[in-house]
Amino acid sequence: MMDISPLIIRTFLENNLFVGVATAGVIVATGVILAHFFCRFIDILIKKFGWKEKLQKYGVKNPARSLETVLTYVIYLLAFLTALRRLGIFKEVFALIGAVLIGLIFVAVYLEFRDTLANFLSYLFVRQLNLKNGEIIKISDVEGKIKNVGLLEVTLLTEKNDTIIIPNRFLVKSKIERKGHDLDKNK
Repeated sequence: MMDISPLIIRTFLENNLFVGVATAGVIVATGVILAHFFCRFIDILIKKFGWKEKLQKYGVKNPARSLETVLTYVIYLLAFLTALRRLGIFKEVFALIGAVLIGLIFVAVYLEFRDTLANFLSYLFVRQLNLKNGEIIKISDVEGKIKNVGLLEVTLLTEKNDTIIIPNRFLVKSKIERKGHDLDKNK
C-alpha cells in the first residue's frame, strides 16, 4: 500500500492558495501573540513609571486597560492587513470595505435627514396657514398657544405651561382648529 502523506504534503506546498492561506494564518496568529506581549509590556511600563495616576488626572479611568485595548486592535488590524496582502486580495477587500462604508454612510445620512427634509418641505404648507405667535390652536387633542413657528416644527405652550413641539409634517396632515388670539402676553 502506498503512503499518500508525502503526496498530500507536496500538493499542499505546491499550491499557492494553500501556502498563502497558511502564511496568512501564521501572520494573524503572530499578531495575536504580539498583541498579548505588547499589552503586558505596556502594563509593566505604566506600573513602573507611575503613569496610572498621571493619566487618571486627564479622565482616563483605567489607563492600562485603555492603552492595551487600543494597542491590541492596532496590532490586530496590522496583522489582518498584512495577511490580506500576502493573500493578494488587499485591494479587493479594501474596495469592498470602502463600498460597504460608503453605503452605510448614505443610509445613515438618509435616515438622519428624511424627517428633517419632510418637515422642511411641510413648512412651505404651514406658511400658507399663516399661524402667528400667541394664537391659540387645537390639533387633535392638544390645545395651546403658539410660541414659535419654525422651519421644522411649531412649538405650543399649553394651559399647564407644558411645551409641546409638533413637527410640520404632522401639522400638515392634521385638522387645526383656531381658537383665537391670547391677549395676555405675560402668560
